[in-house]
Amino acid sequence: MMINLIIAFYVGLNSQIINSVVQANVGNFQILAKDPTSVNVLTLKQHNFLQEKFTSSVSQLVSNGFITTTEGNSAIQLVGDDFKFLHDSKVMKQDHSTLSGGVIIGKQLALDYKLNVGDTFIYNYQTKSDELMSELLMVEAIHEWNSMDFQSKFVYAPRWRVAELLETPGVADLAYQRIVLRTNRPKVLSEELKKNFNSEDVVIKTWEDINPEMATVVEFNGSLKGVLLLIIGFTVIITILTPVNVTWNERFPELRSLNVLGMTVPVMRTIGMFEALILGLGIGLLSTILSLSIIEVFFRVGIDISFMNGGQVVERAGIELPTIIYPLATLENLILSFLFPLPIVIICYFQAMNLPFRKLKASLK
Repeated sequence: MMINLIIAFYVGLNSQIINSVVQANVGNFQILAKDPTSVNVLTLKQHNFLQEKFTSSVSQLVSNGFITTTEGNSAIQLVGDDFKFLHDSKVMKQDHSTLSGGVIIGKQLALDYKLNVGDTFIYNYQTKSDELMSELLMVEAIHEWNSMDFQSKFVYAPRWRVAELLETPGVADLAYQRIVLRTNRPKVLSEELKKNFNSEDVVIKTWEDINPEMATVVEFNGSLKGVLLLIIGFTVIITILTPVNVTWNERFPELRSLNVLGMTVPVMRTIGMFEALILGLGIGLLSTILSLSIIEVFFRVGIDISFMNGGQVVERAGIELPTIIYPLATLENLILSFLFPLPIVIICYFQAMNLPFRKLKASLK
């Protein structure tokens, strides 16, 4: 049962980490113009493919620059997608598709530079012709979502506004520099995506490529899960081996009586291993049922691990790590937890049967 709980905890943790990365303007995949200064245009076939296959497809125009106020300056990224990313992420509930050119900033950026709705700030950027330009932008709204790093880095604006900064006014709706894609089936759609976007003008990146630090964390958690399984399996074998040995030694008179009645040692060994098989599967079934009940409870209420960091929010690679973990039970891990006791019981039975059967063979000589 403990195996299933541990696996469910790590599966839930990894799922929440991946979801945090995907939601942080990264997506499961990104289609990027190979030349960051150029603007590509989707074909109708590509557009239809993205709309049909992915839960969210957001074409973005991007301008990198600096915010400048009396409080200082810092690098920001101006994202032009008519706030579709924020709408798809269910962050912005009001309709901002008809803004007059204002921008939506994160709460952390607003706090850093003491900005409120209606305030303006200077945006410094470089044009395609390498000229340094400045633009006055008005704060239309402030969102409080994702990590503080996300809130302080990404600023959202209407597409036409960013298109003007990129010196591509009147750009088509299918134009993009970056397309952020989200899906519940990343492994299934990976190859299809490569087939539909095999041009030399684009690069397809997964969230692991974009945020390798979090990918390493997820990979480490998966490895740690395997190590814990080995440790628990070894500990359980050591713990139950002695009681199983004692039980089989106490069975020696029964084994001798069965042998006198004509039952051979190989047959008795087969019966013993069959008993181990039934016992192992029974333990696996019972532990899986009990652990599922416990996982369901924790999936609803979560496991608060904030005490491990003194109640402080931890950010890594621009992602706010979860402080409440919601365990997840997958079919693969349920099968693993169901079968996990079986080899342990078989190993213990095989070892425990050796001594009484050696004694039985010695007594027959």
